[in-house]
Amino acid sequence: MKFFIKLFFFSILLIVSINLKSFAEKKIISGMIITKGDKMATKSPDKNFLKKLSWNRPYSKKNFRTIIEGSGDPCFEFKTAVTYDGKKIALIYDYDGGDSSQTNSCVNEIYKITSKQNDAILATAGFTPEGKVIGSYYGTAYSLDSSWSNPIYRRSFIVIVSSSLIDLCIKQASDSGVANVCYNFTKAQTSLGSIVQQRVKAIKEREVAKGNIVEISAPNDDIETSNKDKTGPKIDIPGKLIAKNDQIILSGQITDDSQISSVKIDNEPITLDSKGNFEMALYVPYDGLKLSVEAIDKFANKSSRIIVIDREEITQSENIVKLPSLNPTKVNARENNSAVALIVGITNYKNIPLAIYADNDAKMFSDFAYRSLGVSRDKIKLLVNETANFVEIKKTIKRWLQNEIKSGETDVYLFFAGHGLVSDNQKDLYLLPYDGEPSLLDDTSIKRSELFSIISESNPKSVTAFLDTCYSGLTRENKMLIASARPLKIVAEENAIPININLITAAANNEIANGLEAAEHGMFSYYLMEGLSGNADSDNDKNITLGELYSYLSEKVKDKSSKLGRQQNPQLSGDKDKVLVSLN
Repeated sequence: MKFFIKLFFFSILLIVSINLKSFAEKKIISGMIITKGDKMATKSPDKNFLKKLSWNRPYSKKNFRTIIEGSGDPCFEFKTAVTYDGKKIALIYDYDGGDSSQTNSCVNEIYKITSKQNDAILATAGFTPEGKVIGSYYGTAYSLDSSWSNPIYRRSFIVIVSSSLIDLCIKQASDSGVANVCYNFTKAQTSLGSIVQQRVKAIKEREVAKGNIVEISAPNDDIETSNKDKTGPKIDIPGKLIAKNDQIILSGQITDDSQISSVKIDNEPITLDSKGNFEMALYVPYDGLKLSVEAIDKFANKSSRIIVIDREEITQSENIVKLPSLNPTKVNARENNSAVALIVGITNYKNIPLAIYADNDAKMFSDFAYRSLGVSRDKIKLLVNETANFVEIKKTIKRWLQNEIKSGETDVYLFFAGHGLVSDNQKDLYLLPYDGEPSLLDDTSIKRSELFSIISESNPKSVTAFLDTCYSGLTRENKMLIASARPLKIVAEENAIPININLITAAANNEIANGLEAAEHGMFSYYLMEGLSGNADSDNDKNITLGELYSYLSEKVKDKSSKLGRQQNPQLSGDKDKVLVSLN
């Protein structure tokens, strides 16, 4: 009887132990390693490169592995190198243990990891601070959650390195003591780098097929170059580039009389092929891009230069802040050949205070309309600041937009970032153009209900509007639009919106639509575009519905505004099940 009781309690303890392991918290290291307890797997750090590439250790250890200090066979063997984008590479080592002889003294311990290449080692995983190796490598993130999966390597550790790595030395236990073992990864870098370049070339061909052609001009005097000495690497990259769209394929060659140790563009390591060539896809913001290129050879001789990339559509000289999280080129969505978009953003009003960052919002949203909503470039109309005056907006609505709408077929998208006001009787809502006059709303501004009515006359398949404005009489910076403005109690009826209009607004009628200084965007617009990047796909079915997008940005805006001591609650009207974005 006592035996069965002991067996019962032992079983309970075993089940609890297994459950605790299964609920261990997941952690992501350096954007590439996923850990769950002592389990490890790799993931892609870049949505553009999801396919895993591997390079296995050569059959012959000659010229690959060298014991530079100590004696005996090392207790760990290099197994494979894994990469997705060629920038970060995971080197996976597993416990070998040596032979079964009585003299074998292998233990699963490592003592030091070094490289001659500065900053080449990015992260590690799989061992304790004391150096005891405890990791188990499972390959994929899916396997971490499966109770039926077995590890590929049971006692392993991972070293994440950059593409600048040439050699890696690991001081570790050996079967007779301690050995410092160095591994030469030149062949691995060349092999994996060439495959990544083929994939980048494929991206380039697809972009060219879409009409995203790149024009290149020769370097000019504006390009800054500084060399420590004459032996620094030669950087052969066009001095000035002009992108016709929001993405450019930057290509060039970097060579040196000796071995190149490191190449970085804007502090991001890049991979060269055997001849020193490289290609990389870059997002170009509406107002252009400025990049720093740095190359270092193995003797620490350095060359650097500045590359300027302009975007052809831009006529203004304002700078849009680079926001890695708002990169529309990372969105891979389906095209919608039956869609059209009118986008308006006004920061510099003629008669009233600024609507800060509103023009930034509109410019960035034009790229998301193309990348996420699938609208063709020639079906996008962008009006910012002075061009978004009363006559131009009216003309665009009544001529260009109505002419583009095919009855029962066209999906219409509207985006407006700027000021709004309510009529004196507090029943009608207005969108203010660049030259709008608050004291003459009906004569100089766009009545919202009239805007929807004009568009509905053309009988589009659907209309979806995003309005980053409010009607409280206050700016994004909490300033009065009119000196005599008084607290408003707006009673405008939302049910005046036609049935086929889907509408998401930045705030409730009596609230302020806030700006987000840290991002240099409107708070509503920032999280709207972040949601359209794919973050709003809550059920991971590769479709983003109106309801999913609203839920995502509403939660983000409410949380962020409350931290600023304000209240902002986005509003939704329309078909929550309408699919806005279909991801490939």
